[in-house]
Amino acid sequence: MTALSNPGVFTITSAYRTTNPVIPNSANTNGYVDGVVGTALGSSNPVTPTFDNTVISGLFQSTDATTGAVTLCLVVPGTFEQEQLFDSLAFEFGDLEYQFFWYGAAVFSTTLIANYTVWQWTLPSAIFGTASFVVAFTIADEVDDFNCNCSTGLIAGSTVATQFNLDSLVNLRTRMMIRLGYAAQASNPPPGMIPFCNEYLIDAQKQLDKKFRAQNLERYFRWTMVPGQRYYGIDKSEGGCALLMDPYRVSWVGFEDLNRAWYELIEGIPPVFYTRANINFGWPTRYEIRQCIEVFPAPQAEYKLWVRGQFGLQPFAADTDITTFDSELVFLLALANAKASKGQPDAQAVMGQATTYLGALVAGSHKSARYIPKSQTQNPATPPRFIPLGLDQA
Repeated sequence: MTALSNPGVFTITSAYRTTNPVIPNSANTNGYVDGVVGTALGSSNPVTPTFDNTVISGLFQSTDATTGAVTLCLVVPGTFEQEQLFDSLAFEFGDLEYQFFWYGAAVFSTTLIANYTVWQWTLPSAIFGTASFVVAFTIADEVDDFNCNCSTGLIAGSTVATQFNLDSLVNLRTRMMIRLGYAAQASNPPPGMIPFCNEYLIDAQKQLDKKFRAQNLERYFRWTMVPGQRYYGIDKSEGGCALLMDPYRVSWVGFEDLNRAWYELIEGIPPVFYTRANINFGWPTRYEIRQCIEVFPAPQAEYKLWVRGQFGLQPFAADTDITTFDSELVFLLALANAKASKGQPDAQAVMGQATTYLGALVAGSHKSARYIPKSQTQNPATPPRFIPLGLDQA
């Protein structure tokens, strides 16, 4: 067994084989045991594998002597919280697809074997044969959501707010009153002026939401797909961020397989595909967003669905709420409309400023991009086989 960098891929050969019980009430243990927690190694003593600087003491299949239940076991020395060492574990054997387990699906114990931490996953049947075999395990200790920090509840003057020129409703309202000719009353607005200015500021931001893609609104949203399930709630994305995806502002959709490779999904599921919907599941190739997100065909494993898109407008009603878009753009558009409603002669000039400002932001958002017509690429019909490199197969 060769220890690689994190995440680690371990290959078990006959040199590691043991069939002696390690888990209490186990009829046998078929796999790798380091000779300390259990019995001696097989015919030789290969290097003990490590993962994230933690020794792997056991990686084996166990059969309960009473019930006959089969489990996959991971044993490491020391005491860990269940989620402390890793987030997920995948394995393959023979020509079968990678199987995937979240740590939360495991039976977890720090007392089953004294001074060791043990994870056990239920298997449908005995997998490891009695002859020599090779089994590769992939253990990943993190799930990257590919996002910056979840920026919610920002306040005017904070670092993020300053970077993207975001400002509070009360500050923009004060500026509007000054430009509308109420400078002397800015600190003590006349009756009706607060709701008047608020209405135009709120409306300006809503209009911008439909015509401008702001860089600070773009995120990756993630769902862990359930084998055989095609539908996923838009508001059920993972990652611990309360920001919700706007289904009208999606720029890319794909999925991540169990080897952490990403593939793009094609928008649109022709209804004729549903003719065989009950038997079609495997690698998703298409998606649609309606009341929820549908993928087709249904996934055959716990792949991750990824959607890159924008989240919706943040609260903008209280005085301390800040804009979701560039505050100067919101201010100029609101001011131009307010001036027009009051018949002020410079309304059109301010609208021109707002248009020019919007054009500058749009141009800046293109950065180094060059635009070439895109051709559509279909994913392979079957998953590719990833062959571990640099492993001791002897």
